[in-house]
Amino acid sequence: MKRSFLFFSLLYSLYGCSGFIYRGSMNQFYLKKKQFSWKKLPTRDFILYYRPDSKTEKNLPLVEQKITQGITKAKKITKIDSLKIPIHYFIVNDRKEFTSLTRLNHTGISYSQSNTIIESYPLLGEAHEVVHLITHQNWGNSRTWIMEGIAVYSDDNWNGKTLEKTCFELCRNEQLIPLKELIKDSKFTRFNSQISYPQSGLLIKYLIQTYGWEQFLKFWKNPDIKKIYNLTVSQLELDWINSVKKYNSETQLHLNNFHHILLI
Repeated sequence: MKRSFLFFSLLYSLYGCSGFIYRGSMNQFYLKKKQFSWKKLPTRDFILYYRPDSKTEKNLPLVEQKITQGITKAKKITKIDSLKIPIHYFIVNDRKEFTSLTRLNHTGISYSQSNTIIESYPLLGEAHEVVHLITHQNWGNSRTWIMEGIAVYSDDNWNGKTLEKTCFELCRNEQLIPLKELIKDSKFTRFNSQISYPQSGLLIKYLIQTYGWEQFLKFWKNPDIKKIYNLTVSQLELDWINSVKKYNSETQLHLNNFHHILLI
């Protein structure tokens, strides 16, 4: 068993994202996990697994609503209408329980082949893991920053702030990761996720909104910035940073207009 988890951990570090892909039946693996007992609630799109006396059991209608909300957002952002159902959805109370179950230091994970998601209760309603699941099933793998980017963009916020505000503050504090480093799979997991994730999310949002959906789909399959967008890495980075800097001026203009209205 220890060898199995060493193998999982190694693969996880190589993929470097919460959308870890494993070709086994992970729903059965976690259902049979010692020291964990589960109740289940079948719905149209997913089977919800939860522990007795958990936060989930105490709030079942809300949990079902939140999971459905996350699936809806994931389908909307990816434009993927059809789902492989049912999704096996395990909800645990918190990060500590997640680590106890998976032995991974994370809060959410998806397994494409077995259509399984494990998520901590505080993440309910987010589309992140569902996006990992359905993009891999429909499009295959891409670069880590691209896969994480669209998953972050699907929720369009980071720790309660918009991606624009988060990245503007990172830019102002000179904390942004050089794009030539961010796009390297071998380095992505070494960066602070509080920077790499929202930065990737806003970069993908920028590419989609600036150059369109069809170009992004091409980019997913062939992540060559020069070939798909006719830009060097440095040009894309400069264009994107200029768009981030506009956030402050646009926000200030909005505030000035608001104050002017109040004074009238």
